[in-house]
Amino acid sequence: MNRISLTLLLFFALITRSFSQVVFEPGYFITESNERIECLIRNMDWKNNPYEIEYKLSEASSEKIEGIDNILEFGINGESKYIRAKVKIDKSSTSLKNPSYESNPVFEEETVLLKVLVEGEASLYSYKKATLTRYFYKQGDMDIDQLVYKRFMSGNTKVLYNNSFRQQLLKDLTCEDIDYGSVEKLSYNEKDLRNLFVTYNECVKSDFIDFRPKPIENWFSVSLKPGFNYERLSVKRDKSTLLDFDFDNDLNFRFGVEAEIFVIFGKRTLSLLIEPTFHDYTTRMEAEEGHLLLGLEYAKVSHQSIEVPVGIRYHFYFQNGSQLFFNVTSLIFDFNNNSSIDIIRSDGSTHSSVEFTPVSNMAIGVGYKHSDKYSLEVRYQPKQEALLFYENWSSQYRGVSLMFGYTLF
Repeated sequence: MNRISLTLLLFFALITRSFSQVVFEPGYFITESNERIECLIRNMDWKNNPYEIEYKLSEASSEKIEGIDNILEFGINGESKYIRAKVKIDKSSTSLKNPSYESNPVFEEETVLLKVLVEGEASLYSYKKATLTRYFYKQGDMDIDQLVYKRFMSGNTKVLYNNSFRQQLLKDLTCEDIDYGSVEKLSYNEKDLRNLFVTYNECVKSDFIDFRPKPIENWFSVSLKPGFNYERLSVKRDKSTLLDFDFDNDLNFRFGVEAEIFVIFGKRTLSLLIEPTFHDYTTRMEAEEGHLLLGLEYAKVSHQSIEVPVGIRYHFYFQNGSQLFFNVTSLIFDFNNNSSIDIIRSDGSTHSSVEFTPVSNMAIGVGYKHSDKYSLEVRYQPKQEALLFYENWSSQYRGVSLMFGYTLF
């Protein structure tokens, strides 16, 4: 990896770490003494259930950590909620590499922070740790129990399933809208279980909250992306150093239209992008002393094309609504118009002419966006081959792009 790409990756790691330390969102937690603390909580979008939270009492105050021993409940306003509970949980392996041969759950008692999925007359919770996922439920005044599901081995090859969670639900969620057939079709996943608990609470006319991730509103955007490419090209002819040309760095105009599609759920952190771009790379190099021996005068590059890179982008949001983003793109199409590298003799005739055809290559970029409208991005394209179809020629083509963005919608 060359120095520029390493620098960009280190810069991205630094801004990621720095930014991740400042994302705090309005929330609350309830202490062991039943005191409700309104605060700002660092939203980790926890993949595994947490055992502590980081919070600040105000934007200006210092960060503090509160552990599970002093948290009865905490939540991010309008988004998520966790409650502390002492539960019996089966942590049997679900991996076929380390299978369980016991059909019944092996419970361990543990105090955990359960994520609330549905809260009402019947409530649904989840617990995740690495590859382990368990769901819990509560109906009325009953204790919180695990919904039992277990994959186990019978003998050395046969995989069987303990689906006792279906019998638990049939027994405790009795309602005219829930019958044996619908429960028997349930899979042990969040979507199926969440929908069943919503159905039950609606059926018994209970007030309830469904903490389902909300679809993002602005899931599609289009931006104009004018800018400049700072490019360099070197060309070599095998067995003849007299035909080596190392073109100076050259500044050229580019103009793109970027379409960005965000994932349907979540916090608009992940998106896919496609950016058709007009690219004009025209440069010239005068013949040097070695070239004059062959009667050469200059070499020129003429490359006009419509490039179509696609990629993936990750966004990091600040409290003021601005953002940093990081993207990786790859060129999938390059529609060029007679692009070529020409070596011209002193009499004006052409000594050599080869087609300039950059191959698909990865580029990495880092940018800043303000008010979801104006952006500035630097994108680096490592060296690539531009003379792929010529056995006797080789090249190195690389560049850095500076792009200004204006989001139309």
